[in-house]
Amino acid sequence: MGLLDDKTALGKAAREVEAITAAELVLVVRARSATYRDAHYAFGVAVAVATLMALLYLPQEFPLWLFAVDLLASFVGFSVLAALVPAITRALVPAGRRARQVAESARAAFYDKGVSRTSGRWGVLVYASLLEQEVEVLADLGIEEGVVDEPTIEALRAAVAADDTAAFTAALAALGKRLAARYPRTEGDLNELDARRAVDAAS
Repeated sequence: MGLLDDKTALGKAAREVEAITAAELVLVVRARSATYRDAHYAFGVAVAVATLMALLYLPQEFPLWLFAVDLLASFVGFSVLAALVPAITRALVPAGRRARQVAESARAAFYDKGVSRTSGRWGVLVYASLLEQEVEVLADLGIEEGVVDEPTIEALRAAVAADDTAAFTAALAALGKRLAARYPRTEGDLNELDARRAVDAAS
């Protein structure tokens, strides 16, 4: 079962993190951070041009009406195929652009989910985007640098690349332990983001 299909496990993992730390966790899992339609259309155009070249240079003759039909079918069919198959989109879109899209979407989610509105500024957003196979972890000003370390982020990223819920929740638990070591939960801690924190896993 993939990440988008198992909101129950994601929610349980998020609650377990918040049970041991005063930090406030917000978890967002998205199918993709952008549509990349321009890349899909470019792929369709490239295949249509290749189809035209084949029709022009193959030794057999083709009726003129077939040119229009084949070109349109190639463009539409392969544009749709690129949109439906994440691996094709990843091959078409440069890694830098994918990373920028994820970073922009994560920043938008950080403010949309109110992560910066806790009294201690201890909010942490974990944003995962499946198509891009990227993870952004954004910590508010109250979280000291280094508490969210690169190995933890890499473990989350590897789990997203594999679309492995068990590995992802295990990496999330490891993040929770690091947060708890510096910001342990004490009696009377309020779950300030509880109303907004429900796991956002959207296709």
